[in-house]
Amino acid sequence: MIALLHYLVQHLINLAGTTNGSTAFTSNTGCAMSDYGAWYTFVGDGDQTTISATGIAGFDIAMATTSGSCGALTNLDCDDTFGGTESYTFITTNGVNYYIYIAHYSTFGTTTGNFTISRTCTTPPTPPVNDEPCTATVLTPNGTCIPTAGTLEAATDSSIDACFGTPDNDVWYSFAATNTSHTVTISNFAGSDTDMYHAVYGPITPPSDCNNVAVANNMTCEDFDDYTDLTGLTIGSTYYVQVFTYSGGSETTTFDICVTEPCSNTDPINTIPTACPLIAGEENVDPFIAPFDPDPSFSLDCNSPTLTLEAHSTIRTTDSYIVEQITYTNPNYNPTVFGGIPQVIGTDDVWADDWTILPFNFCFYGNTYTQALVGANGMITFDNTNIAGSSCGWEFNNNLPSTVDALFNNTIYGVYHDIDPTGITSPVGSWVEGTTAGCRRFGSAWDGGTMVSEKHGIKTIYWNGCFA
Repeated sequence: MIALLHYLVQHLINLAGTTNGSTAFTSNTGCAMSDYGAWYTFVGDGDQTTISATGIAGFDIAMATTSGSCGALTNLDCDDTFGGTESYTFITTNGVNYYIYIAHYSTFGTTTGNFTISRTCTTPPTPPVNDEPCTATVLTPNGTCIPTAGTLEAATDSSIDACFGTPDNDVWYSFAATNTSHTVTISNFAGSDTDMYHAVYGPITPPSDCNNVAVANNMTCEDFDDYTDLTGLTIGSTYYVQVFTYSGGSETTTFDICVTEPCSNTDPINTIPTACPLIAGEENVDPFIAPFDPDPSFSLDCNSPTLTLEAHSTIRTTDSYIVEQITYTNPNYNPTVFGGIPQVIGTDDVWADDWTILPFNFCFYGNTYTQALVGANGMITFDNTNIAGSSCGWEFNNNLPSTVDALFNNTIYGVYHDIDPTGITSPVGSWVEGTTAGCRRFGSAWDGGTMVSEKHGIKTIYWNGCFA
């Protein structure tokens, strides 16, 4: 029995209390504290109630909040701030008896002393729309987690308690099973209490409905992990998820929740090559130095569901260029052409008859160009002062920088020689390959001509290095 009981009215501030003179009594509140204490009670009226108590003159108290009846108490909260004010806020239920127990914090202690206790009441805030199973927020299972935001602020007790913890601030979610396995995930906790708990109930199959959610059809309870893997589900049946905090009470906790479907390898994205192999490369691999993988691929499946793509280009910048030997490749003189026909030079010491139109902007030393002109002697110019079909020069004697004789501004002299393409089968040419953005390239070649004065032929010189 409870020997000493005080009634707490609304808006009672700093009522003087004491445990002096009390005798040992096992409180059965569910809280670890002394058996030498004092009791208070009140009847719930539906208001939001705050109970607070403070020890006086060093009396370090703990406070237990319970409901029910003498000898059959249900713990709602235990508070012990080690010398500070103990406080608990919750929304009461009309007609329910509540009991508050104040005592020294030590479980086996006999210390007694004085304290003050207060009760304040306010109109409770509006509960969330998903406060009960029959107003549960509907979740749609997806292959990836698509979070739905939730809150426990102002949530009330649905009186369904199948797990540990105190679900007096629970909210509800439901989903229709689209697979025999699903995963429920709670994440991104914030607010007054982030010790989250969730439970799953079901299956609820017509004619049963939300009114049939009960302890009897509880499937899982989860406190330590923030997710639950569900198996053996009935496709088409409805399942309900109860979310609350372990300690109970009024909280401002927010969170995200989602339901995901299992990953399936029945149709994996597997070994899909890149669209333009000569552009593709691998991290820390120079695309100009063999050996390299010209067409890397990657398999996406449940074990490797994501692929991070990063650019680690070693292609030369637009304010410099380099001439270096690469693996010999026969030039393609019949490519897929973009913007006109390939340019061909069969005459000594001239520019091509027409400019090659580029299907992309080419940046070179701070300028942007959309066409290029190839000369018989191994040069490529972007300088529009040069006239197509005119002489391109064949020698120079000046030191650089210079624009005298065969030297021109904005020109690449990658394979410059005095080359004579007259009468050869595969003369000098230039072209553009490809029509797909990202896989188009400009190329040119000097094949089979003779070196003037040297009187010997040359193998193919193939320039192929402008991609966009």
